[in-house]
Amino acid sequence: MTNEIVLRDGRVLTVAKAKAEDIREILELQEIATDRRTFYPITEGELLESIEHDLAVVLRDGNTLAGFMMTVAPRVCERNLAKMAGRSDNRTAYFDGVIVAPDYRGQGIQSALLEIAEDYASSLNATALLATVSQTNVYSRRNFSARGYKELCEIGIYDGSRLLLMKEL
Repeated sequence: MTNEIVLRDGRVLTVAKAKAEDIREILELQEIATDRRTFYPITEGELLESIEHDLAVVLRDGNTLAGFMMTVAPRVCERNLAKMAGRSDNRTAYFDGVIVAPDYRGQGIQSALLEIAEDYASSLNATALLATVSQTNVYSRRNFSARGYKELCEIGIYDGSRLLLMKEL
């Protein structure tokens, strides 16, 4: 995993595995940086699970939390949406969420985190990476499309309807 991400404006963010001590700060970032119309909240339990079993990373600009991402490993669990795509749980990973602080948006962070997630999934012999996105989240849809993700179908999940996306690895 890369240790830093260079933003379009030249700032450099440190990438590190998330720890249990980061959870409160991640949840606070989620409150200020997400739109409930397009983002379903990540729970404390999901954060703990991913810190223990999956890939959960924080992005920092010095001491400032600039972003967060988690990817569910290719494993059998409720959060892996492989069956919704007709795929094997142990060969499919799931990009479960990304949060970028408002001051860091438009800098290529989501794309950089997708690359980290794809490398992680590939290192575990996953053959595909899934994600979901709100139909109205044009920025994320554009980012996923640019990285080769295909929109598979609309699914009822997270108290609403989302697009299920997939990239073959």
